[in-house]
Amino acid sequence: MFWANPHVQYYLEVTGDDGTNKVWIVESDNLNVMGRDGWTSETLQVGDRIRVSGRLGRDGRPSLALDRDSLERLD
Repeated sequence: MFWANPHVQYYLEVTGDDGTNKVWIVESDNLNVMGRDGWTSETLQVGDRIRVSGRLGRDGRPSLALDRDSLERLD
């Protein structure tokens, strides 16, 4: 995780349907917006299983602009 301005970034290891793992960069808003919405550097922890959605990056790399309202914790 990179918890700093201009945008908070999370690095997520994603397991694909074929069982392979890939690291995705998930970028969110700046610290002020995140804080107003109740997010802190402790909101997500290493090892948490989550589901998110957002807008895919345009350069072909595995990156996503996070829709914060889409966060779902998985058991």
